[in-house]
Amino acid sequence: MTMFNWLQRIRREQTGAAAIEFALIGPAMLVMMFGVLQVGVGMQAYNAMRSASADVARYAAVQSQKSIAQTNVTLQEYAQTVLTSREYRTTSGTVVATVVEVASPRVAGTREFNLQYTYTVLNTMELIGIDDLTLSYTRPIFIAGT
Repeated sequence: MTMFNWLQRIRREQTGAAAIEFALIGPAMLVMMFGVLQVGVGMQAYNAMRSASADVARYAAVQSQKSIAQTNVTLQEYAQTVLTSREYRTTSGTVVATVVEVASPRVAGTREFNLQYTYTVLNTMELIGIDDLTLSYTRPIFIAGT
């Protein structure tokens, strides 16, 4: 077998082409797949924070109607409990709920609280050096009566 024949045979050979193509394109496809997963997890977490804050606002309004006084601490504890419940599928170690009463409410005759959730989302991208994603959501809560 001459060198020319050997080069011709190598040039026509395609048995390893799929493996080489996958080695070149596979990592990029996996990173894109994990990126889509990360965006989905982030969107689910953001929607969970929005829904949980609505639950806290509803709770505050109902408790107010029952003449049960609400404080920053009681609302904050309830907010933490709601978002870390099974319903919202968040982990308790990465959720921080903060409730602060506003000194001068925007609506006369109400008490206004600001609820802020901060949540660090499960990171599927740390293998490639992308830092944790921390989401934040703030919502005002108004309670009728002073």
